[in-house]
Amino acid sequence: MSTPLEEAKALRRAGRFPEVLQLLENFMGTLKSDQHNDQVTCLNEQSQCLWRSGNLEEAEDQARKALELVQNLSSDLSGQGDALSNLGVIYFQKGALEEAEEYHQCSLAVRKQIGDLHAIALSLNNLGIVYWQRGALGKAEKCLQRSLAYKEQIGHPQDIANSLNNLGEVHRQRGEFERAEDCYRKSLTLREQLGHPQDIAVSLNNLGLVFSQRGELDQAEDYFQRSLAGIKR
Repeated sequence: MSTPLEEAKALRRAGRFPEVLQLLENFMGTLKSDQHNDQVTCLNEQSQCLWRSGNLEEAEDQARKALELVQNLSSDLSGQGDALSNLGVIYFQKGALEEAEEYHQCSLAVRKQIGDLHAIALSLNNLGIVYWQRGALGKAEKCLQRSLAYKEQIGHPQDIANSLNNLGEVHRQRGEFERAEDCYRKSLTLREQLGHPQDIAVSLNNLGLVFSQRGELDQAEDYFQRSLAGIKR
């Protein structure tokens, strides 16, 4: 039988954020005052659900509470890395890219101490996206390549597909259309195997952008139409 925290994480991965928030609120009420690590996990899960729902101020409050709890009462390095990562994403969504980079760098440093490859790959991916948005495409590519290497070592197809898509974006911005197309096609193949329509639509749309920028408009239109058909399903 799954614990409330395991159930909350499963619901969050399914995008059922209101249910997660209610479940965690109820669970927090059952915790003893000295169950600091569980409290940190709850706060971080709440923060993630809130920023994924667009509630950035509430998300930041919960992440800061988690960080304060770790710093004062808990030795939960994983929780500290998660809180810093949440703050990085929140500031990225606010458009404060310098602060977002700083939080993701701090999160990466903590996660390297732990040695959690999946978490390290996530921080590297987030840093790569920040650099990409700041126009530092060389740094972005380096971070995303390192993230991809970790994800391939772990062997998680969805994460690999996401990194390939992000790398494709960097190459496309540089005008490296063949490399971008290769990344997008590899990402599309994995996403078709996984059967996630929204992700497939994103890859098809990105391939359409590559062909459009190369002036191959008939092929671009075909990919855009296929992407639109997938979104409408």
